Amino acid sequence: MGDKPHPLLLGAALTLALAGVAWAKDTLGVPLPAGAEQLDRTRFRSPSGYRATVRWLERALARRGLRVRFEPAVDLPEVIAAHAASPDPATRWSGVNVSEYGGSVKIFIIERR
Repeated sequence: MGDKPHPLLLGAALTLALAGVAWAKDTLGVPLPAGAEQLDRTRFRSPSGYRATVRWLERALARRGLRVRFEPAVDLPEVIAAHAASPDPATRWSGVNVSEYGGSVKIFIIERR
């Protein structure tokens, strides 16, 4: 056998790693960045900065076939926020807000009613 890992073990490890990516956390169908901390049912603290979080969400939603664009909602020295509306009335969410205040970036998913 030697020092090389067995090909079946490598395949199993790769399958488990990819399964973790495929099962990334999401809420109401909105994907969340790895490491996002849940604050309540639809509010999360992002592990990344404001702009990186907005870009990540735009790309992650586009991969699911939902092209969104975050539009500025607030742009003040102490707080910045943007909103994206769901382009599909069949989604379980109607919008997503991303904001930064006090050095903390939050994601708020607005449930469709």
